[in-house]
Amino acid sequence: MTQRDYKAFLEKWLTRFLLEDDPIKAMLEWLLGELMKVEAEAKVGAPKGKHSRERKTNFSGYMMRDLRSRVGTLDLAIPKVSKGGVDCYLRLVTCYLIYNMKTEPMITPRSG
Repeated sequence: MTQRDYKAFLEKWLTRFLLEDDPIKAMLEWLLGELMKVEAEAKVGAPKGKHSRERKTNFSGYMMRDLRSRVGTLDLAIPKVSKGGVDCYLRLVTCYLIYNMKTEPMITPRSG
């Protein structure tokens, strides 16, 4: 990706975040979602929707969870894979807790 592409990408996302009611919360939800997606793709062996000989399993949707934090309740879409469980978010949330929070948040299933 060229420098110009990065600039357009950042402008698009920053504009999107700044239009939200809580830009910090929106950025954090997006970042956590992208990191979990990358972790799930590494576990599967290929990006979602792409065929690959290295593929070990398949994606099987998302689990919706709420993460209570200092910036408010974050809505997380946690990727599920067919074989290998749904532990993609555990390392990510653990790192988030250790480095960014002094009070322990709670991850809860979304109601409804």
